[in-house]
Amino acid sequence: MFIKGRNMYVVRLEHIATGYPKQVKISFIDFLLFKLFPNYMCDGLEKEMNICLDYEYFYNGVKHVN
Repeated sequence: MFIKGRNMYVVRLEHIATGYPKQVKISFIDFLLFKLFPNYMCDGLEKEMNICLDYEYFYNGVKHVN
């Protein structure tokens, strides 16, 4: 559910085997850091979610959702 007037930022991932999309909510600061340093931030995302992007997901960028 979206709250009117509130911005949301997400990291877009796609499962390698199924192609199923996954979105992870992030803060505005993380959004900016993903724009500037995607490789560094993906490493942190892997640790936080306990996944391996190399084997499980493709990174499809970040997105601002209204």
